[in-house]
Amino acid sequence: SLLEDHRYAKLYYEFVTSRVPHVVNSVLHPKPVFLTLRPDETFRENYKKKRRRWVKKYPNLQFSLDEDIHMTLYFAGRMTENAINTLAPKVLGYGEGREFREGGVHVIGRNLDLLALQYAGTPAISAEVAELKALTVEHGSRPEIRFNAFLPHMSFAKFNPADPSSMAEATLFLQNENVDTLSDVKLRGLEIWENALDS
Repeated sequence: SLLEDHRYAKLYYEFVTSRVPHVVNSVLHPKPVFLTLRPDETFRENYKKKRRRWVKKYPNLQFSLDEDIHMTLYFAGRMTENAINTLAPKVLGYGEGREFREGGVHVIGRNLDLLALQYAGTPAISAEVAELKALTVEHGSRPEIRFNAFLPHMSFAKFNPADPSSMAEATLFLQNENVDTLSDVKLRGLEIWENALDS
């Protein structure tokens, strides 16, 4: 009906105008950004111990530093610095104390070149992440459609599929490594992150 068309047009107008302060006369951040949660000290200490052994055993894999390890909740895409600075205080503390369990190692990434601990998200967390997605869009984010799925994960190593040595080590890692001490994780508050592994 005409009334419904008017209502939808008004909602769209409000949506567009809410984004204007974050995108007009601003330059997009050079790299895509992610919404992430920081693992607690217990997890990071367990990862640090494993990483110390892994870097010697798998020299052709690029492992994340323990201080850089993080759980990615959502790929927000390109945003302006103004949008990031405005969004940050609004999401501060989100996710504090969240727990994820039964994580396992999977190959992920747009180029299928990352080893990551992947966790299942509960319906409640999925709903909260949907709210975060909407908030980033209100702040002018430009996400890629292929990254819209909710896939909580922690990328911890990168390999080169074109390098036989790197590929062989990634295969051995998947076959042989026990990540039991990393399968459960308790998390600190949300951060806006530029991915160190760039994928």
